[in-house]
Amino acid sequence: MNNAQKITVITITYNAEKYLEKTIQSVINQDYAHIEYIIIDGKSSDGTVDIIKKYEKNISYWISEADGGIYYAMNKGIEVATGSWVNFMNAGDTFASSNTISSIFNHDLSDYDVICGGVNIIENDEIIFYEPAQSLDVMEKRFPCNHQSMFTRIDPLKRYKFNTTYKIASDADLMMKLYYNGHKFKFIDIPIANYLKEGFWDENYVKAYAELTYIVSTYKEDQNDIYKHTAYKGLIKFDNNPNRYFADLVNRLIQEVDSFRNSSIALYGDGNITKFILPFLNRSVKVIFDISIDNRIEGEIIKDNPKNIHNYDFEKIVVTVLGREEEIIKYLVEQLHVNRSKIVAFDLSYKGN
Repeated sequence: MNNAQKITVITITYNAEKYLEKTIQSVINQDYAHIEYIIIDGKSSDGTVDIIKKYEKNISYWISEADGGIYYAMNKGIEVATGSWVNFMNAGDTFASSNTISSIFNHDLSDYDVICGGVNIIENDEIIFYEPAQSLDVMEKRFPCNHQSMFTRIDPLKRYKFNTTYKIASDADLMMKLYYNGHKFKFIDIPIANYLKEGFWDENYVKAYAELTYIVSTYKEDQNDIYKHTAYKGLIKFDNNPNRYFADLVNRLIQEVDSFRNSSIALYGDGNITKFILPFLNRSVKVIFDISIDNRIEGEIIKDNPKNIHNYDFEKIVVTVLGREEEIIKYLVEQLHVNRSKIVAFDLSYKGN
């Protein structure tokens, strides 16, 4: 048995007292001898820290402090991890059995960088179905496994870490980065994790699919490959949902993304759509215009009234106010004399392919 390898398990928590104890028990009750257990808490205000302290003797390292969100916390875990392999088993999720880790690391894995297994989907404390890991052949169309059912070598994790621009699906970005940089995947047909269906992803599924679609677009050169991917298919299936605008929004974002990445961008509108897309474009966005804004600087971005639009040099201006696109475009062109070819509008009339 290859018990010489230390395995790091990292649990991310925030106000997770309802779920954390079960997760901790699933880790510390593994029959594998060499586990480093790390808990990164985002300064919980409930009883989460009390539960951590209850099991402190079983935890290699823990900290409770405010952070920038789940992927900031996961990166903090990576920074202090010392194991050969790392698994992220976040609060609410558990290992499928007490011998999960030993059954995996009972084999020679020296040729691999990523281990992917299956996941049991849990709802109301019951397994509703088992989702096996897929082979790398599916990577062009979907993601082959959940991050709870992955073990990744520490070296590439420390090299890449998680892109904190993404708030929901940075684990998918990391998987694609590993794949496109030639790291070797091993697929095993056993359940590694029990995944709690009512978790963070499921509470934010529309935004998650939108973010996934954008991530896929950063790795795909052919738009048709993006439309074929489950990330995009998952997004457009909400056609009859009040969140329909996300599908059209991301569709437009995909179509313009190449020019966005290399352009100086202005945004017209300071509402929810701007807040949604800004993390993806913040390196390009120089100014946000809105009639209610007086000139001010927020970080690296200037916010200003559109009457001052010609004080700024930009290649494209993106209208992010839904329902008033035609009115705003007319105002920009006729009143402010902005070249129409510079204007992009995310509007609900656009149906995509």
